[in-house]
Amino acid sequence: MRFFLALVTVTFLFPALAQEYAEEDLREMEVTDVLLDTETGSTSLVLKEVDGERFIVMGIGPAEATAIAAALEDFAFDRPQTHDLLVRVILTLGADLERVVITQLLEGAYYARLELVKDGEVLAVDCRPSDGAATALRFAAPIYATELVLKQAWESYTVENPEGIEGI
Repeated sequence: MRFFLALVTVTFLFPALAQEYAEEDLREMEVTDVLLDTETGSTSLVLKEVDGERFIVMGIGPAEATAIAAALEDFAFDRPQTHDLLVRVILTLGADLERVVITQLLEGAYYARLELVKDGEVLAVDCRPSDGAATALRFAAPIYATELVLKQAWESYTVENPEGIEGI
């Protein structure tokens, strides 16, 4: 009974863990930019569809923006940063990062998961997409978004910016 209650609680509190998808619904994405709004100081991550024109722009924290920008520029800090530590932990446990999947867009928040492989078994770990992207870049692992997430993000962007997609 405890296991069932825990599963229901996890599913309710962490909907990304319950979100399933079909392989054919995945679209590969690439990190194209980290943007800084100089007026507000807010930072955003831009992911573009590899075999298409659509993209996702999501707000991220400054620490994650720095981690992603450092990985894009092959910059190494003197001491390991949080995502470097995560890479070391994954490798020390004998696993590898197969991919990151952005699984859901719910009430303006994106959900993702790291898909680790250990001894042939896939282990899914809930994460923020920005942490997933920073980790994927360090592993040179692919990033995917579901077709539904990409469609929702694209529709949201085109509704908010009817003039087009200038500057991205």
